[in-house]
Amino acid sequence: MKNNKVFGLLRTFSKEEFREFGKFIASPFFAKGRNVVPLYRYLRKYYPEFDSPKMTYEDAFAKIFPGKKIGLQVLKNLLSVMQKMSEEYLFEINIRRDKLDYYVHLGDELQNRRQFIAAEKNLNEGLKEADNRGAEMSYFYYSYTLEKLKDQMFLKRSDDRSRTKTTYNLSSGFLSYFITETKDVFESIHIMEYNSNLSPVRNPLYIFMKNFVKLDDYIIYLRNSQPEFSEIDEMHIHLIKLCINGEDEASYLRLRELLRNNFNKISRLEAFYTYGSLERIVTLLELKSPKYKNELFEVYKEMLKYNIYRNTENGFISAARFTSIVVQAVAAGDHNWANNFIKEYKNKILPEFRESRHKHALALLEFEQRNFEKALKLISRIKYEAFAFRYYLKSLQLKIYYELNMYDEAISLIDTFRHFLRTTKSLPQFRKDRYAAFIKFTSSLLRAKDKKQDYSMVNLKSEIENDQMLVEKKWLLEKAGELVIN
Repeated sequence: MKNNKVFGLLRTFSKEEFREFGKFIASPFFAKGRNVVPLYRYLRKYYPEFDSPKMTYEDAFAKIFPGKKIGLQVLKNLLSVMQKMSEEYLFEINIRRDKLDYYVHLGDELQNRRQFIAAEKNLNEGLKEADNRGAEMSYFYYSYTLEKLKDQMFLKRSDDRSRTKTTYNLSSGFLSYFITETKDVFESIHIMEYNSNLSPVRNPLYIFMKNFVKLDDYIIYLRNSQPEFSEIDEMHIHLIKLCINGEDEASYLRLRELLRNNFNKISRLEAFYTYGSLERIVTLLELKSPKYKNELFEVYKEMLKYNIYRNTENGFISAARFTSIVVQAVAAGDHNWANNFIKEYKNKILPEFRESRHKHALALLEFEQRNFEKALKLISRIKYEAFAFRYYLKSLQLKIYYELNMYDEAISLIDTFRHFLRTTKSLPQFRKDRYAAFIKFTSSLLRAKDKKQDYSMVNLKSEIENDQMLVEKKWLLEKAGELVIN
């Protein structure tokens, strides 16, 4: 019985929701002749786990239908009804969650019943409520939807004069809503391209925005006409442009300026997603220009300052972001900052990833302090809990082997690393190229260090210097320089 799908849903109910659900199913208005109250009374003593061995079909039937011949199908039918009613209850609480939904649905119903005075009052109140929220992610949707309902209402009562203003507001609202939604889709496209090497070239919205929309011309229009939230619209357009072309430096700089100027106008969640986009954009810009090598570190500092490194104020930091922040701090040479960050934020990682990411962070610091044996000991205890974590670990492990003159282990790891890059289809090509170059140069340094092959260290150092795609460039140049001296 405990495996019935209704219990998976009921387990998500809070205490207050479960109590309210009892009132919901007892209401004649919602029950509509369906009676699952006796079943609810039986189940409530097993809330919230619903996994007691005493909770069986036979026991439930005997308690709900005392003295009757057992009929399990009757009970299963009741559970199906409860599943349906629990879904209806969730619909009710969902529609009550946002007050603006109330204005939308009531305004729609009133104007459909031709109660135009009441409808207009309701819709205007809704628009005022939306305006009070500022440029948060939902604002553009509700502003457009409420204006559309007003336009429909004025059309029904043949009020062309009122429609003139509403049509302008509707058009402006639609454009802002379209740009916001397009930005969200493009961020999803960019994430898939960045993390999983999935090309967007066949996506119809990507094709439309890239080939048929003059985004720069619309930016000029926004600057000249300055409609409400024009800078928010422009910020979203620059995000779209950067998802199309990650090397658009001018768009990035303008986006950063707009974000600083309008940070207090956007919601916390909007800021969280925007900074998430900056993470990916800066990584690509860094490949183009060395001047951006510490830019991601600065972006992370801002995320921590504004508490937007996680999607909710009291949520967890993603394991990948925690690791990336430590990597960037170490790369910037700010070891004290990195150490303080690790201490302060390690317990904010999801518990299942906490130990491995903490050990890796400590190993990075031990390596920088030339405590190579300690670093190796730490990473030898780490489990590969995430695909994207592997190349971080493998690159650190290879550097440790090099420093400890563990040539055989290093050569074996290089073979494994190359196989990983070659066979992994979901890794973006730019990451494959970066780590493949790192492996190539480390292999050359190993052979030169072990005197198994002659190299011109000056030429090798020059190759490393000229490779803009390279990870661990500072370390490779340092090792090449040591061999030049020797």
